[in-house]
Amino acid sequence: MRLSPKESDFSPPPGRDAAPRVLLVALHQSYRIPAYQKAAAALGARLVIASQGHHSIIPEIAEGLHIEFDNVPEAVARIVASASREPFDAIVASDDLTLEVATRAAATLGLPHNPLSAVCAARRKDLARDALRAAGLPVPRFRCLNLTQPMAPQIAGLDYPCVIKPLAMAASRGVIRVDSSDELLRMLPRVAAIVADAV
Repeated sequence: MRLSPKESDFSPPPGRDAAPRVLLVALHQSYRIPAYQKAAAALGARLVIASQGHHSIIPEIAEGLHIEFDNVPEAVARIVASASREPFDAIVASDDLTLEVATRAAATLGLPHNPLSAVCAARRKDLARDALRAAGLPVPRFRCLNLTQPMAPQIAGLDYPCVIKPLAMAASRGVIRVDSSDELLRMLPRVAAIVADAV
């Protein structure tokens, strides 16, 4: 489906509203939502917002589809159930943390979407680096740490300074330089808290 402010290829099925119905999967605090609302209005599309904002002061979020991003299968199921009542013509993700839900829902509904493997690689720094390395491109040395496991054996042999960062956040959130193992151990809870507050 191609839309432009001047013309559209969209042809609704019989009995459907002439305006395309687009689902925006967004974090309730996303600063990008107003831009999508403006674009949808310019295109004559009906925008529905799927978010975890049950108590949002933004009417479009409060009255939209409520999902939780920490339970992807349930979020996808809610979107699919909503589409069974009134179909969507497209599903768009607003932020990196909403990509997987939007992609899986679009795939389930047979709507255009990027391959899930590409979405996962785009979101997760370790998968992106693995893909780049497999393609023969140089990547920085890195190591994944499991915060639920003893840390000492995981950080043995690291060179300093180094940078710690969440696997799946953008805009340098949670990116911290550390100059020693002691500093690394002090900063890990801070990074974990940033990740927990992101959704």
